[in-house]
Amino acid sequence: MLLLIALIPSLGWWQIDTTADSLHTPSPQSLEILRNLPSPVTYTLHVSQNNPDVPPSVLAAVSNMKTLLLHLRTMAPGKVQVKLSNADSSIAAAVVALQAGATEQPLPTGTTYFAALTAQVAETTATMPVITAERQPVQEYDLLTLTLKAQNQTPPHITVIAEDTAHTAWQKALSNSFTFSTVSAQQNLSEIPANTAMVILPDNAALQADTYQAVQTYLGGGGNLVVFTNPLQPAAEDDARPTKLLQGLGIIVPSNTIVADPSLATLAQQGNSGNTAYPYWLTLTQANINLQLPFTLGANRIFLSQTGAIITSPTQLPSQLTFSPILSTSAQGRVVGLEDYRTTPPSMATASLPAAAGPQVIAAMVSGALDPSATRTANAVVFGSTEWLTDASIAQAPANLTLFTNLLHYLSGQG
Repeated sequence: MLLLIALIPSLGWWQIDTTADSLHTPSPQSLEILRNLPSPVTYTLHVSQNNPDVPPSVLAAVSNMKTLLLHLRTMAPGKVQVKLSNADSSIAAAVVALQAGATEQPLPTGTTYFAALTAQVAETTATMPVITAERQPVQEYDLLTLTLKAQNQTPPHITVIAEDTAHTAWQKALSNSFTFSTVSAQQNLSEIPANTAMVILPDNAALQADTYQAVQTYLGGGGNLVVFTNPLQPAAEDDARPTKLLQGLGIIVPSNTIVADPSLATLAQQGNSGNTAYPYWLTLTQANINLQLPFTLGANRIFLSQTGAIITSPTQLPSQLTFSPILSTSAQGRVVGLEDYRTTPPSMATASLPAAAGPQVIAAMVSGALDPSATRTANAVVFGSTEWLTDASIAQAPANLTLFTNLLHYLSGQG
């Protein structure tokens, strides 16, 4: 028996819920992506849900996905079509769903159900084989990722400017989703390549004058910039480093200081003395992550070592820009001078800390129109550590790579 499902249509299940809430209302970024598609996208929601044993959480997840689709159809007219295929009412519809890649889900009673979504752009179809309650918080991200797969477009291109031009572990891990070109920070670039979806500066290297200007021009035109800063670098007023460029956006990364938080301390092995909770190695939970940002949904257990603080104020931030913290310490956060950090033995690190100074922002994003003539919104993202995506950090916290991947998809218009 292919499917153990009832064949009576459930008309009530298809009533449209037009309540606009955080799960149903599309983000401006999603609408922009859909409105700019070269061809319309057709979403088909394949379900077999009359079975009374289907968990209520699954019913809610599918209902919210359906409502999101219908809102997208209304808000991106001509670009989004929605089909609702109730496989409970037709064996033929069930077969079509299975042929499209829907995966049957077993129930404790021995019966099955499925809930799947397909996206078709021109002749290309991509399938989300299962709609789950667990993925409900990131359903919009999943939907847009599916759409981009259906569009079968060329992966977004990222230009990396760094001291070391060897491909990093995170570049290799993301090579199926993005293409990369790495340019030496010693090279003079007159302009950023036109196909660049974003520029990443992973080691805050000092840039040549022409390259510095090219990055500034690219960002002013609505580009995306990601910077990793190094709190261990000494200050230099005449340095053409990305941190100096960020100052014009109202993002200040103080030099010669490092952030500590004993409540987020990570265990570190200290020679023969065993493990010590080290307050300069921070493991962040959801309480320290801004979950209101679309690319942070579901993020947890993010690890940063040797991170600096990132500050701004109403007087520093240009009025047309929005400052959004991404990662912050707890109220036990504090800023420590590099000299004290370097001269204090790890075993004494916590005992020697200054008084708590309140939450410290250690990763942030600034968004807005830098140039009134720009047709796109610029985004500048800064992390206070150049170490958070090393092999060791990813091994310590795989969620670091997940967060970064979601960020890159978001900035490149894929979610």
